[in-house]
Amino acid sequence: MRRDEETRSPGTIGDRVRSLRHAKGWSLEELAHRVGLGRNAVWELETNRRDQVRQANLKRYAEVLEVSVEYLLTGQTSPGALPPFEDYLRRTSDLDSEQIGHVHRTFRAMQAERELAEIRSRRAAYDQRDLADEMRREGEDLS
Repeated sequence: MRRDEETRSPGTIGDRVRSLRHAKGWSLEELAHRVGLGRNAVWELETNRRDQVRQANLKRYAEVLEVSVEYLLTGQTSPGALPPFEDYLRRTSDLDSEQIGHVHRTFRAMQAERELAEIRSRRAAYDQRDLADEMRREGEDLS
């Protein structure tokens, strides 16, 4: 088998990264920027010229491309897991790319709001405990 045939083998991490990048309409440079790597590193991965990917880089690819590390490694998701959000909308709706982008941005904003609310709730609980501890200490000081 020739080297160029080997690099085009289906089902590799690089193939999945390239497919996801194309689905988002990103250039190689855009993905490299978002992942925090050089263009050449992304190109080598997508063309299967890189044998290994650091775990930290794999996690960054997964976060940026909004898939699991498992999906990048195997092409499969856990049972019951949802497919990548934008791909799912493309396959199951009549929305055009602009509308899908809007829905996706709205969904991400809602997720961010929910996460922020959870953080605020945890902080409030910590503040209440701190206040209770402080009041208890002050009560002990007065005794």
